[in-house]
Amino acid sequence: MKLHFLCWAIKNKRNSVTVQEWVKNNFKSDFHVWGIEPTVNRALIFASADGIITDEGSHFILTQKGIDFFKIIMSDEELFANEKSFLKAIGKSIITEQRITELSSKFY
Repeated sequence: MKLHFLCWAIKNKRNSVTVQEWVKNNFKSDFHVWGIEPTVNRALIFASADGIITDEGSHFILTQKGIDFFKIIMSDEELFANEKSFLKAIGKSIITEQRITELSSKFY
């Protein structure tokens, strides 16, 4: 769910701002439903088939090939500039699986 959430967050500026405000308010502000992105599941299937990630059941792990690919992406300042800026702004461990679970439980 976290990957779907982050994909939704970077889909457009409005979503990014909504997530940044949610984080800034220590996850206490109202938040609306985010979308499930079918492309995330396809990307994970392709990444796994290509050896970029391994599926550990409840989470995915970058392989050495994935780490090398990540380094290439990060070394190009123009590639995914907006997405990288957003992800750096919210931090690596700010939005946890637990936070996503808590947020999604409000919609059931």
